[in-house]
Amino acid sequence: MKYKVTNNVEMLNEEFNLEEYNMTNDDYVNDYIDAESEEEAIRTAMDYLSEQIQNNGFDVKVNEEEKEMTVYKDDEPLEKWNNFRAEEQVRDIDIENVDIFFVQNDEFVEMYYNPDAIAGGQVVYNTIPYELVHQATEQATNQESVVKDFFEHLDAGCKQYLIDKGDSEFENACKELIERANEIAGKPEGVKQGIDGRWFGTMEKMQKYAFSQILCDRAEAEQQAYIRDLREKSPNVIIDVSYQKAVRDELLYTLKETDLSVNQLKNLLKHEYPLEACYNEWVKNNLSMKEILEVSIHNCADNEFQDVQQESAIEDMEM
Repeated sequence: MKYKVTNNVEMLNEEFNLEEYNMTNDDYVNDYIDAESEEEAIRTAMDYLSEQIQNNGFDVKVNEEEKEMTVYKDDEPLEKWNNFRAEEQVRDIDIENVDIFFVQNDEFVEMYYNPDAIAGGQVVYNTIPYELVHQATEQATNQESVVKDFFEHLDAGCKQYLIDKGDSEFENACKELIERANEIAGKPEGVKQGIDGRWFGTMEKMQKYAFSQILCDRAEAEQQAYIRDLREKSPNVIIDVSYQKAVRDELLYTLKETDLSVNQLKNLLKHEYPLEACYNEWVKNNLSMKEILEVSIHNCADNEFQDVQQESAIEDMEM
């Protein structure tokens, strides 16, 4: 967020010649300080002022709790800079040019303004499940029109909610759209905060986030199913396969914590059971967890894996 910080200056010594030191007792104004809160913006402004005052040969005593600073020369107080306040700056954004994507309730939401609606204006919400992003990626294979095809597939499959000009919700929807656009403009783009526009970079960020969520959900579901099946087995079998469960737990953690590229995620998702694919590589190879992940990605990309059943490892132990 951006803040404008202002303060007052109180003279403590009327004989002090301000002009001699090229200083004035006008309110100090610092526009557009990047900060997460009003308090942080004020601290930033006070730190900057303190440094500038000391660079001019003065001493400064800062009281952050009271939000004031006292300027000294030769131990004599000359000025008190107080009443620091911060005001968030709202950018002048043209609502008709806003088209943003953000994450809400475990899916993407696209939000934009449609000036050509019959009502004279319209706020559009498109809700986009992660699986739809996966499908759009699989369908958009023409490199000359990959971005266009990707977003057209999202348009065709998403759920849409429209708020027309004149509806009771319209003003609040416009306000939300502008606030979200300001939030994105005030910070580096991130999927959680939002991403702007239908560009290649937007597509890649959506793909990476969606694929990561799908992969983690699939692998977590695999492990939970494995544990449920394991609980139905005899105590001897449970003891025998306890180490296998521990390995699968560690593989699941590695899948969740490793920063994978879009292509690596796509390759792993070619397997219906990505956790099982990684586990099978662990059985065959004496490799580290990350090395197992790399081999599994390669094998999934080349379809060099065997179809597996979820309970196969446990059944083998019972034979």
